[in-house]
Amino acid sequence: VKVQLDDVRAALDATGLDHTIEVAEGPDDVRNLARRAFDGGTRFVAVAGDDGSVQDVVNAAFHDGRTVVEQPVIGVVPAGTGCELVRSFGLPDDVVGAVSHLRGDGTYALDVMKLTVSDAGGERRTLYGHNMAQIGFRAAVAARSSAPRRRIGSFVAFWGTYLSWR
Repeated sequence: VKVQLDDVRAALDATGLDHTIEVAEGPDDVRNLARRAFDGGTRFVAVAGDDGSVQDVVNAAFHDGRTVVEQPVIGVVPAGTGCELVRSFGLPDDVVGAVSHLRGDGTYALDVMKLTVSDAGGERRTLYGHNMAQIGFRAAVAARSSAPRRRIGSFVAFWGTYLSWR
């Protein structure tokens, strides 16, 4: 994502939209930065990243089963390993197109699932999931194709997962 940061900054500046750019440095930073924005009353939060980054922003928008702000709006600029959400809604998959879409050329309601899970230690926690849930083989492909240490395409991820499941 950091490779595309200059492109995102230039595209945002070209729109004339009032904005602040925060850069995530660690694994929980996206959620923490988004939570701070929502807690501060910001209703519009855009994320440049993949489905995992969008997931973090969705989770930041909720606290105790309710949205932190009234009708939060999450903008998505696909960057990184892949963003199925963008494909699902037919949104622009390039930085300039996605950023221009932030001007409000159409917003879409997002289905959100509330999931209560138990971690390996037995502690229960509530998470919110956007748009889709995957289990089994497809979830393994998604995990493999979005693993930070491996920047491989979906095609290779599919076949690598298929071979490992045989």
